Amino acid sequence: MNERRNFLRYACELEVKIAGQGDDFYIAQACDISEEGISMLVPRPAVSDLSYTGLNFDIGDRIKIGLVHTNGSSERQIVCSVSHTRRLSQDQYLVGIHFEDLRTDARLFINGLLKNARCMTEEDSVTD
Repeated sequence: MNERRNFLRYACELEVKIAGQGDDFYIAQACDISEEGISMLVPRPAVSDLSYTGLNFDIGDRIKIGLVHTNGSSERQIVCSVSHTRRLSQDQYLVGIHFEDLRTDARLFINGLLKNARCMTEEDSVTD
């Protein structure tokens, strides 16, 4: 299968807060980011707990996440949809999400995260 993407993905290490019910949230770890979405590692307890709220991480499920800027200065809430889910191990899932209808401020925030991820990727390639 030949996979084609519209946007480049960059490795990253971002904390992702997945919204639960009320003020509850669960922490995941982003592993790559692009202009259209994020792939993140989600621990099994979060997947299990969120299933009780109706979020099963099925393709098309809507999900609200919080992204914290790499410098820790700000956080944005973003609505996304699940594009793929794969169980990696007994304790961890890889979940791909697609950003939906980003407002200008959210798009600028994502562009800032992408800029940082590109810089980190370039630094890694220089030191290798």
